[in-house]
Amino acid sequence: MNHTESTLLRSGIAKPDLFSGDLETLARGRAAVPANDRVADDYLTDILQPYKAACRFLKRFEAIYPESEDAGFLARGRGQFAIPGPWYIEDTGHFNAVDSIICFNQIGYMTVASALQDGRISSKAISSSTEEFKRRMLPDMLITKISLKFVRPMQNARFSGTFDIGRIRTTPGSVIAKVAAEFRDEGDGLAQLEGLVALTPR
Repeated sequence: MNHTESTLLRSGIAKPDLFSGDLETLARGRAAVPANDRVADDYLTDILQPYKAACRFLKRFEAIYPESEDAGFLARGRGQFAIPGPWYIEDTGHFNAVDSIICFNQIGYMTVASALQDGRISSKAISSSTEEFKRRMLPDMLITKISLKFVRPMQNARFSGTFDIGRIRTTPGSVIAKVAAEFRDEGDGLAQLEGLVALTPR
């Protein structure tokens, strides 16, 4: 996902009240699976293929779906991460802003891809197949708004994270989702992100 001050923001589409009023939630009315859906390693590798091998920080992933509409999310990704060391600076020894955005992107891509594959969200504007999603995820998925908070410092060698797809709304030119992510290390380290992700027209 590209972090961009896109025309969505400049035109006023991505406003806080975007999700009030007439909301189209693109979730199918299916009962949730009772257990978590662990994604096979080859599928994880396939979706994260655009990343250089040393920068594939997401090591394990599972998709979680709510049992009711009151859960507050349409789909949740949960993963295990490991960052061997930065390629752009000497090792800081802690989880930083660059790490957070890369991890946010990787678990976000996996959550959307899994939810589409499992039929938990559905929209022709997003993708009609996994191959199409892979083709579009880099050029067409944009982070239009993001907020990052380091609640407590955390180490980056090994940690876990979640990514929630909240409400989704279609506009004449885009599909926009409220999303949130959280990362925790094995101690009490914690980082939180929330924002808007848009899929631009084909």
